[in-house]
Amino acid sequence: MFLNHEAVAPFAHFSATKLTNSGNVSETAISADGRYVLNVVHDKARVSLWLLNVRTGSNTQISPPEARPVANPEFSPDGDYVYFRRGNDSTEQFWDLYRVPVLGGAAQNVIHDVDGGPAFSPGDPNHVVFIRLNDPEVTKYYLLSADLDGSNEKVLVDEKVVPAKALSWSPDAKYLADVIYTKDGGSTTLRTFDLAAKKWRTLAEFKDRDIPAVNWAPDGRGLYVCFRLRTAPSNVAQIGYVSFPRGEFHEVTNDLNGYFGVHISKDGKFIATRQTQVSVSILLQASDAVKASARVPLPPQELIVGFDWASDSEILVAGSHAVRRLNLDGSGETTLTSDPNAEVFDVVNCGRHILVPWRFKNNINQVNIWRMDPDGENLMQLTHGPADLSADCSPDGNFVYYFDFADAMWTMRIPIDGGTPEKLRLGQDNRAVVGQYGFGISRDGRWMATGSFRAAGPSQLRIHVLGLGENAAAPERSFIRDPRFMKMLRMTPDGRFVTFVINDQGSKMLWAQPVDGGAGHPLTEGSEDDLWDYRWSPDAKTLAVERIHWQVDAVLLQDSK
Repeated sequence: MFLNHEAVAPFAHFSATKLTNSGNVSETAISADGRYVLNVVHDKARVSLWLLNVRTGSNTQISPPEARPVANPEFSPDGDYVYFRRGNDSTEQFWDLYRVPVLGGAAQNVIHDVDGGPAFSPGDPNHVVFIRLNDPEVTKYYLLSADLDGSNEKVLVDEKVVPAKALSWSPDAKYLADVIYTKDGGSTTLRTFDLAAKKWRTLAEFKDRDIPAVNWAPDGRGLYVCFRLRTAPSNVAQIGYVSFPRGEFHEVTNDLNGYFGVHISKDGKFIATRQTQVSVSILLQASDAVKASARVPLPPQELIVGFDWASDSEILVAGSHAVRRLNLDGSGETTLTSDPNAEVFDVVNCGRHILVPWRFKNNINQVNIWRMDPDGENLMQLTHGPADLSADCSPDGNFVYYFDFADAMWTMRIPIDGGTPEKLRLGQDNRAVVGQYGFGISRDGRWMATGSFRAAGPSQLRIHVLGLGENAAAPERSFIRDPRFMKMLRMTPDGRFVTFVINDQGSKMLWAQPVDGGAGHPLTEGSEDDLWDYRWSPDAKTLAVERIHWQVDAVLLQDSK
């Protein structure tokens, strides 16, 4: 049995071959014999599946372009199909599992509501496991099994944990492996599930890295992982190896490139992965224009994960580990706060205070909102939940609104000077999620725009405009969101429009929907580049828009031993 014999870590020496140069590969997988690499390709705002012959370089489309996103492609054990998750809409909130013949053909929907996986059984080629979240119970993690056609669905595990959605099945079919995040100690835990005993066992625990992907080595003596050090930029990940059953960690890659995904051929000689580079732009345009007229020169140190205006002539930029202030011409850069061991999620200017949502602050694995003075002094933790997201402040700067992602249904409010958080039910039932896509608060403080959807199964997201403060008794305005809706609900400074990012056949743009009804209109030009963030200047005359361009190609690693 392989379980009692651990080998020296593989890929101690390897060669790397770049398989594509198009820069538009979002996902990869490798066939069992290592002869073919499956690439998910973005082209002209649509997503298609291509089969690349590694030896000859020939490239064949096996699934035609569609506007919906695709994730987690895997070859079936018999090599006859490619399975993949496909999003139901542009929000990427609900996913189904599809399959397509490896030689091409019509894609078939086989399992509904699949949030992670799939992983196939080595012992039974007609068996698959997958992850489902929040259905039927909000905040719960479900590990399920089913036949490959979607029948015979069974729950293996249901528990309240925060998963990384990584899943793999051991070659002897006895164990499953997944990754969860634990609050206490800020740990990322790689664990295995004994299918016979129905028990979890911790294989390895890490306090300094995330693990978004995991895959068993074909000999069963270890697992390959995609990992990202918390001190690294959020777009730079590497490949590692964890021995089984001892849980000893070894690096495979360690360079300036970002490697995402880890798929192994059956002989263990090849790894298919993706090499990723990103470039960020913050574009400026007049509020009454659609086309950008200027660009903010940005600091080169880190990926910019969010920004806000500091004044009409300055902006705040949030890198992976620091918040900086700089002039619109790029001069006068000043670091306000930094922590190489914590991950910054965003930055929000509240006037007399600045908000910074931080993960791993003080080595605690949760996202909390912190407050500091405009000069970066007097840092203070405001929230203490496991996952407090989408922070925004009331126009008078006295309250902070945020979404309690761990509870998965509550919009929260807390005084900016600290205190007890208040739950804002906002009229939803106990299966609805409100606030996940952010908040838009009018600058007069009278209105809030937010969205809601039912957590269990696909549903239509509704946009709500609610009265705040002295206007709290005002009738709620509600409408079904634009089917192109993607993310990031806000309001225009005058409160007349709800704004959000849309995906129009793969072209991302900012859209304005009138609060009082009527036709909406674009606020920006469309682009295939992600629209990551947007903010109006304090005087409301300028709109700043952050765009991120992803350059991603398939790479094949070959063990040299």
